[in-house]
Amino acid sequence: MLDCLDALGLSLESGGSCLLPSWTNGTWELVPRPKGKKIIGSKWVFKVKTNADGSVERYKGRLVAKGYNQRPGFDYLEIFAPTVRMPTIQVVLAMAAIEDL
Repeated sequence: MLDCLDALGLSLESGGSCLLPSWTNGTWELVPRPKGKKIIGSKWVFKVKTNADGSVERYKGRLVAKGYNQRPGFDYLEIFAPTVRMPTIQVVLAMAAIEDL
């Protein structure tokens, strides 16, 4: 794991510790770049989660891709974004009301 952090230019203190859970759970793996393809950039986003009284609960960090550099048809072929439309919610609520749920 530490070799991969070195390859990414990270240390455990600079955000690499956020990679450890994802790496050990097998969420992602480091692979070589395919020939003729460019690498999409990424950046770290850090957030401090606080309790209701304002005390720090935990620190969170995530690695996000800079997707605005991608081109449809070249860098990706399909998009998956789970969303729900208002008529769907209305139908489910109406069915629940009819069935007295």
